[in-house]
Amino acid sequence: MLRRISLLLAGLFCMMSIVAQPAMADTAATTDASLNLTAGGAITLDQAPDVDFGTQTISEKAATYTTNLTTPIQVTNPGLQANYTVYATLGNFTAGDRILKGAVLTFGTATPLAKDSDNQSGVPTTLSNRKLYAGMTGFFSPMMIASPGSGIGVWQDVIQSAQLTVPAGNVAGSYHADITWTMTNAPS
Repeated sequence: MLRRISLLLAGLFCMMSIVAQPAMADTAATTDASLNLTAGGAITLDQAPDVDFGTQTISEKAATYTTNLTTPIQVTNPGLQANYTVYATLGNFTAGDRILKGAVLTFGTATPLAKDSDNQSGVPTTLSNRKLYAGMTGFFSPMMIASPGSGIGVWQDVIQSAQLTVPAGNVAGSYHADITWTMTNAPS
């Protein structure tokens, strides 16, 4: 009896596997799927952070002030196979006719982040601990670098914090400086 049930089940299993298999066609065809993608514009530098150290107390010693940044550097590449670099330079910190002498602005840890989590391009390089020297407007510090095939789509350079080092010998005042952000080697 057990043998008959086993044979019956084996027969049913064989019939099910035969039914489940599709019949092979005698002929085959190959077709083409195509898509023509064009870039939707130029590579753009969309945003960059403002840096505010608030109100601090000056002393007779050198001091370093730290602040958290909330706005990342953001670049949009609409599909161009091109390289680009984002640079920053720092003007003088001024308060009226006074200049904050020897100030150095340092951007902390930087992390690349694609706005689209499924982005398939290569990851651009973000540079941590980049220093900008006040008043050295001819000195451009690289902040984000994309080689051809990387940095396509919308990418951010998320910088966690910034530090401002102020040497001794400066006077109190409400100082402001321009940070100039530029992008080079970006085709239009």
